Amino acid sequence: NHPEKLAADTRERIETMVRRLAFRPNIHANRVSRREHNTLAILAAFHHESPLSDLHRLLLGHISRRACALGRDLLIIGIDENNEERAIRDSFFQNKFDALVMLTHVPRRILDVIADMPFPKVTTNWQPEVPLRNHAFVGSDMYASSREYAEALMARGYRRVAYVEPVLEHLSQRGQALLDCAPATKIFYFAHGMPMDAARAVAGAVLAEAERPDCLYCFSDHIALAVMHAFMERGVRIPQDIAIAGFDGHEVGAFISPSLTTMEQPWKRMAEVAVELLVDHAGGAVPLEDVVLPTTLRWGDSC
Repeated sequence: NHPEKLAADTRERIETMVRRLAFRPNIHANRVSRREHNTLAILAAFHHESPLSDLHRLLLGHISRRACALGRDLLIIGIDENNEERAIRDSFFQNKFDALVMLTHVPRRILDVIADMPFPKVTTNWQPEVPLRNHAFVGSDMYASSREYAEALMARGYRRVAYVEPVLEHLSQRGQALLDCAPATKIFYFAHGMPMDAARAVAGAVLAEAERPDCLYCFSDHIALAVMHAFMERGVRIPQDIAIAGFDGHEVGAFISPSLTTMEQPWKRMAEVAVELLVDHAGGAVPLEDVVLPTTLRWGDSC
């Protein structure tokens, strides 16, 4: 640590011994001495006893590949509604990592536990309900993207656009954007549980309307695909009888018939930016600031 205090002959003897023993520095010991672990943690919350969605698994894969390419180790921390706050706090203190990517929406009670912890944090495509210390958002502007989408659907001539959303505590930004464009929008709720049961319930409710929607804008591609299947079971033609629009850009939507219209989110770039932001911030190269990425409207045959 103080090379100027080392005599020349002492240095020569040390270097000779290093060569003789083929000594190599222990990089992990060096990191510990600097209180660096070279590890990126990923936090994933599981809701309603369900595993990660296809898109979250896709995002996780992109994060993993970028982190490995930058020489970072990965630590995955999974939590569910049964985890106690004390156990979660202990988990964060016991596991050694330098930064955290919050992959999925994290419940408020968990956010309260980690809000003031000093390590850098990035949320991918969702905004936390409480202020977080040393935090940045990386993702798309859901409200602006949804408003653009709603206006594009109306420009195509759809005048009775209805909205399908999962049962949430509050109306999503996607739904709010549509309501701001068309205040009379009818909202149908997609219940938790078996997807096809929920989809058939939505299809039945839509068909029971005296004045049926001419387009269903769905919260996600998963919901859109399930609802489309439920309509086709009843002999409803897509898009001749009713148009279907999804959101997220799931690749499966491009391979079905009719192909699904969707607002595509930049999942790969989102993952790369999240990792690069944390790595560059740790190196002092950039501040930890929000990054908003553009979405792309992908027209299919369902609209």
